[in-house]
Amino acid sequence: MKTTITLVSLAAVAGMNAQISTTTIQQNNVSTFVTDAGIFFNNMANGMHGYEVPKNASTHLIYSSAFWFGGIDSNGNLKLSAQDLYGGGADLWPGALTIGAAEIVNPNPLGQTLWSVAKSEIEQHQLNYQQPGYVVPTSIASWPAHGDVVSGQSYYLAPFVDVNQDGDYNPELGDYPCIKGDYAAYTIMNDKGGVHASGGDPIGIEVHFMFYQFSTDDDLNNTTFIDVTLYNRGTQTLQDFTTSFIMDGDLGGYDDDYVGCDSTRNLIYQYNGDNLDEATGGAMGYGANPPSFGVVSLNNQLTNFGYFTNSGVFPYGSPSTAPQVWNCMTGRWLDGSQWLDHNGNVTNLQFYDNPNDPLGWSEFVDGNPPGDRRTIMSVGTGTLVPNDKLELSYAVVYNRTGDHLENVDGLLSVTDDVQAYFDTEIDGLCPVETLGLNNSENQLTFEVNPNPSSGSFNVQLNSKDDYSVSIVDISGREKYQGIYKNSDQFTVQLYAPAGVYFLRIESDTHKVTKKIAIH
Repeated sequence: MKTTITLVSLAAVAGMNAQISTTTIQQNNVSTFVTDAGIFFNNMANGMHGYEVPKNASTHLIYSSAFWFGGIDSNGNLKLSAQDLYGGGADLWPGALTIGAAEIVNPNPLGQTLWSVAKSEIEQHQLNYQQPGYVVPTSIASWPAHGDVVSGQSYYLAPFVDVNQDGDYNPELGDYPCIKGDYAAYTIMNDKGGVHASGGDPIGIEVHFMFYQFSTDDDLNNTTFIDVTLYNRGTQTLQDFTTSFIMDGDLGGYDDDYVGCDSTRNLIYQYNGDNLDEATGGAMGYGANPPSFGVVSLNNQLTNFGYFTNSGVFPYGSPSTAPQVWNCMTGRWLDGSQWLDHNGNVTNLQFYDNPNDPLGWSEFVDGNPPGDRRTIMSVGTGTLVPNDKLELSYAVVYNRTGDHLENVDGLLSVTDDVQAYFDTEIDGLCPVETLGLNNSENQLTFEVNPNPSSGSFNVQLNSKDDYSVSIVDISGREKYQGIYKNSDQFTVQLYAPAGVYFLRIESDTHKVTKKIAIH
């Protein structure tokens, strides 16, 4: 059955290759593919598995994956973006949208659609940008920090470090991309580029993906992180907004797999049905003591987890219509019937017990025939209003320290380590606004108090001058403007909804920006 899917995928990709950009991330023990087609961890050029662990071993964990987004509008209509896993059609296209109208800008003002940069490149740039004859690397010079505001795009797109705090991305002055990890790939996509292959009505979302890896000597060395930042660029308010990670996971040989979840860790996982993973249909097996792997939602609660098989009969097979996709995303079978656990109780989480628990609900304990699984994990984020921004973070985790069941227990421990590292070292890095660094003794500085506030901010500067003051929201739209003469302190009253904003102060010789917040 995998062969049939592969042939369909190759046929579809053959007509798309000229439009697809691909990069390989292999900073640590993982080698994987990222594209600007909304399909991840798949080798689209060859129609093959695309998530290899260990690197260069020809053993793979994932055939393909994608993100699905959906919600219900005020009239009860389903709005949906559900990218096909195999390239048979598109629900996502490269490029940023305009604000408000959520329209495509052609030709793409950003030029590129996929960007990659290494931490080592950034470190060399920091050391050398002031040296005579220095040439800024393309990976840094082309970073999509700003959109085309003339065309209606947001001014701030990809995060960057603003060394001189002028609010603008100027790599020749020392600014550089703000990435996570030792190597990152970034792409910007939207769901308004054409007719949805899923049959869903478009939402008007702009979605930024950052994939990144750390090169270490611990569990992070087998981990790939994913950041998903979603903007509602249109005018629709959606209820029950849901984001799903859909995956065709193939643990080595793909026809002998089991799946499960751990809701306390917001983790879904896959493991072998027995302790020997044989090769299948050209996919190399892991052999004895095969690993377990999973995907963890690092900053949002897992609300639904389920699986289906490509060969399953209705209503247990792959979804083929927008309502069927929505049913899968929200914890139902294709016909809308609810999932039931082993006791006949309604559940949103399938196989929620550890397979090492002989009394728990797992595929192993139930004695299910292992097979070629498709999994879907969902997080619900409630109401999505116009101009909303959602931030979702995930990690693909891996463990191989024992037999096929012991590796599930080991995976839980790995997940705890990765989650702890995210919470203490990663979460909050690279917010989607400029990041300032004080690097000049004569630089203009100011303090804002209280911050956050209810809308009234007292500003204290380190010198008197004539200043123009503006405040913009995260989309770059101006919310306040004022002029202050021969002043080193003043009060700004901002009448705006709760959220994050950017206060910019400019004189004849200085320009500096600081983040403020209304609670």
